[in-house]
Amino acid sequence: MIVCNCRGASDRDVDAAIQRGAACLSELERCGIGGDCGSCADMLREMIRRTAAIRRNAVGPVILSPA
Repeated sequence: MIVCNCRGASDRDVDAAIQRGAACLSELERCGIGGDCGSCADMLREMIRRTAAIRRNAVGPVILSPA
C-alpha cells in the first residue's frame, strides 16, 4: 500500500526504513519518505509508534539494579 503519495513510498518502504533505525519523521525524510505535502505524517508517526511498541514488548521490561 502506498503511504506517501508525493514520494511513492509504500508501507514496506516505511517499515524497512524504520527497521534500519529511522525513529522520527525527519529521519524518514532523509530516507526519501514524507516531508512534502504532509498528508502521510500521521500514518508515518503511527507506524513509528507501532514498531517502537513491538520492540518494547519483544525486549520485555528493563530491570534496574541498585548501584
